[in-house]
Amino acid sequence: ALAHHRETEVQMLRAQMNPHFLFNTLNGIGAMVEKSGIEVKALIRALTNYLRYSLDHGADALVPLGTEYDAMRDYLAIEKSRFSDDLEIECHIDEAARPVAVPGIILQPLVENAIKYGRETSELPLRVRVKVSRPDPSAVQIDVSNTGYWTEPVQREKSSHLGLQNLRRRLELLYADRHRFEVRDESGWVAVNIHIPTI
Repeated sequence: ALAHHRETEVQMLRAQMNPHFLFNTLNGIGAMVEKSGIEVKALIRALTNYLRYSLDHGADALVPLGTEYDAMRDYLAIEKSRFSDDLEIECHIDEAARPVAVPGIILQPLVENAIKYGRETSELPLRVRVKVSRPDPSAVQIDVSNTGYWTEPVQREKSSHLGLQNLRRRLELLYADRHRFEVRDESGWVAVNIHIPTI
């Protein structure tokens, strides 16, 4: 019964992320409608790719990290179209990390958080870096960093850092004390580092 309850909570937490992403993406497309048709088409293509990812893997508890990474790149393509030269993005994934099974929707809330709060605290252009590595066969490391500084969640704002809180809870349910989730604020950068075991 406990395992079933935990699985139900994981599914609920994950399901909260899909509509959240869709809402933000549609807002991004809406903001671009008055610009060139080519940019709007690129945004729609990125959204279509992400929805395909959600449909193909919506029922999967775990997905290949490379598939998750590619879906995150579609999200970043939308954000780059929205913010243009005000946003600089660097991404890298080790090929050895691509086949590792991870919880779905693990990268997108990290980069969404980096852009949302980075834009509030960073000078422009905001810089976002994503690095996915496999330091050894038994683990993967996810590092998402942005220029700016950390802001504590605001109690009166229910959505403040919701994506990170949601993700932290999901990882606790899935990995207990076998993972690390760290937030660092130093030298003008905020970094979220996640270390999870391979399954």
